[in-house]
Amino acid sequence: MSKTAVIFALDNSNNEPQYEAMSVLLVKSILEYSTTMDIYCGVFTQRTPGDRVEMLLKDAQVNMVYDQKFTVEKDSINYFLRNYCCYYFSHEHNLLEEYDKLIYLDMDVLVMRNLVGINIPDNSVLVERVPDNILEFEKEYIGEIDHPLYYNWMTVVNEQNKFIWDIDYTANRYLKQSDILVSQRINDSDLKIVDIDMGAYYPKTKLLPSTIAFHYDGFIDSGSFWKLEQFFPQMHKKYLSYAKYILNITQENDKRFYDYRIS
Repeated sequence: MSKTAVIFALDNSNNEPQYEAMSVLLVKSILEYSTTMDIYCGVFTQRTPGDRVEMLLKDAQVNMVYDQKFTVEKDSINYFLRNYCCYYFSHEHNLLEEYDKLIYLDMDVLVMRNLVGINIPDNSVLVERVPDNILEFEKEYIGEIDHPLYYNWMTVVNEQNKFIWDIDYTANRYLKQSDILVSQRINDSDLKIVDIDMGAYYPKTKLLPSTIAFHYDGFIDSGSFWKLEQFFPQMHKKYLSYAKYILNITQENDKRFYDYRIS
């Protein structure tokens, strides 16, 4: 059996209360199904976690890696960290010397099945293409895109595909710049593109019994944590209670958020 580790990047955010605490919920869900999974958390900016979040992560045996190379504005949204995390743990702090593959997950993800079974073919990359209506919705932030775009909220990093994340992150930190560049490198490569069919992200994506990971996109108005109640009510109750009473997170999802904004 191949050796696997999970990686994620941790950041604070003034735009979303208790943003960092979602990392604890992510780890809790991973260990629910993969009790011996090695987990690495990268902290790459000066926006470090609070003492309580750090304690909860360490208590869960998460390997905390502090390498604060980036100084960011207090109100910035650092989307580039998801791509930098894949780069960092496959190049600078190269975990691929110890593991066959690294599973990257965004912080605002819940794992719903064992991750060990996630495999991709040789010379491939796991991606989810951004739907056209989301591209239209985000046009003011990303401009016109003339190639398929991927937001890699979940992916598998290995020796064969790690090169796609080797970019200049200092020059590509603004909003979705790194996503655009990484997507372009994927499209220009010889890697086989493997669509994510085991995850649920965008508003119209339904949760299924086979769903491995659920990207709920936070507890703010645009998030979709509420979908968990519709399809898995007991799981929703458990994680919502933990979020509320242990992590002090309040769910503020608007179920019709995208109904008003995209067709």
